[in-house]
Amino acid sequence: MTTDLLAFLPGLLTAVGGIFVMMLGAFRANKQVVLTATLGFLLAAFGAALWQSSLPASVAFTEMIRSGSFTSFLTAIILFAGIVTTLVNQEVMQGRRAHSPEVYAMLLFAITGMLAFVASNHLLLLFVGLETMSIALYVLAGLYKNERHGVEAGLKYFILGAFASGFLLYGISFIYGATGSLGFEAVALASPEVTQTLFFRAGIGLMLVGFFFKVSAVPFHMWTPDVYQGSPTAMAGFMSTASKVAAFGAFWVLLSPLLSSADVSTSGSAQLSALYWISILSMVIGNLTSIAQQDLKRILGFSSIGHAGYVLIGFVVGTPQAFTAIMFYLVAYTLMNLGAFAMIAHFERTFGWTDTSMDQLKGVGRVAPRRVALLSLFMLSLAGFPPLAGFFGKYLVFSAAIEAGFVTLTVIAIVSAIVGAFVYLRVIGQAYFEEGESTQPKEDLGWGLVLAVSILAAGTLHFGLDALMPWPSLLDWISTLM
Repeated sequence: MTTDLLAFLPGLLTAVGGIFVMMLGAFRANKQVVLTATLGFLLAAFGAALWQSSLPASVAFTEMIRSGSFTSFLTAIILFAGIVTTLVNQEVMQGRRAHSPEVYAMLLFAITGMLAFVASNHLLLLFVGLETMSIALYVLAGLYKNERHGVEAGLKYFILGAFASGFLLYGISFIYGATGSLGFEAVALASPEVTQTLFFRAGIGLMLVGFFFKVSAVPFHMWTPDVYQGSPTAMAGFMSTASKVAAFGAFWVLLSPLLSSADVSTSGSAQLSALYWISILSMVIGNLTSIAQQDLKRILGFSSIGHAGYVLIGFVVGTPQAFTAIMFYLVAYTLMNLGAFAMIAHFERTFGWTDTSMDQLKGVGRVAPRRVALLSLFMLSLAGFPPLAGFFGKYLVFSAAIEAGFVTLTVIAIVSAIVGAFVYLRVIGQAYFEEGESTQPKEDLGWGLVLAVSILAAGTLHFGLDALMPWPSLLDWISTLM
């Protein structure tokens, strides 16, 4: 029993932390005490995840949970996103409802669900983790309940998320009917006679609907910009990164053996795969639609759809090189997207923005050049400019695709990335070159935001030069996770 508990130690710490923070709120504890407790539990869980990542992969709780190696690596990324979000939120949401203790409790519960989701080795635990994560995120998305966009964000996310969960649960039931098991290994090792049945194929198809919804892939993507726009900006950054890491990680474990057994490793057969076409549609529609957007959070929402398409390339390819590319891309995306949302959240507070439209950026580059420089760093990384982490992440994904023979898919991805780069450069140009009446910032950067953005900026720069470093790189670490 002790071994089982240790296997899920990070998740236990965040679950206990959520309950503890709720108790602090019930006794009206000081906000600084709540913040310290939240960060304490998250840092402890992060340390446990790093320790577990050096251990070999293992299973616990009658093979329902995986730990160590790959699972703990993804767990560490999710917890890192939670730590950064907590640091940003405590500063930019001062004086608003989103700074109450319940918000930090919901954040910890959402992370607990994500950790169960990514550690699952059983389809029912996968569903339980997904729902725990989703319910907490519905609350976080609707924190601005007195604002129209906030109500829309929470309601739309809840309704569409419930439909997606229903599809996923139906898919699980179909797979159980076809295989007689809910364990990942039994599903992955199912005989060809089973995998060719209508029940099994329908089950995988229905599960993919839930998966595509969570990662904002086309055609299940339209909730994304609306939810990001209406949610608190720091929480939108968390939703756009941590939930994607959890979903991509869980479904890599479940789907990669099935994709290999389905023989989609050649270009001709991959064109028949839903993943192939959804990857293309996500990249093209996500980047093209972002051109017409005038709200910064909607731009990042549509661009996240395009980034989901890039990651799906790795699923289509399905090689060890593609696995390395996916893991690195998730790290890079977490750093640069959290950084972009953090700076937008800071501008909202210090300049008193009433919304996050592009017009608000006019003239900001002249009155706050260093802050816009930080925003520009993250935007350039999202665009894929060297020597930043976003460029290296795209390079690894495209290289894996070309090596596997997916030349057409790679060309489409590169063209889509160029379109996306135009959108990010337009944001930078709006801040530096457009005339505006922006006032001086109302206050300096607080310690929480300084620490968070410094870590994100340093990581974005460092991992862009990762392969050139004289010491062991992130890629070396990832290569040991397979």
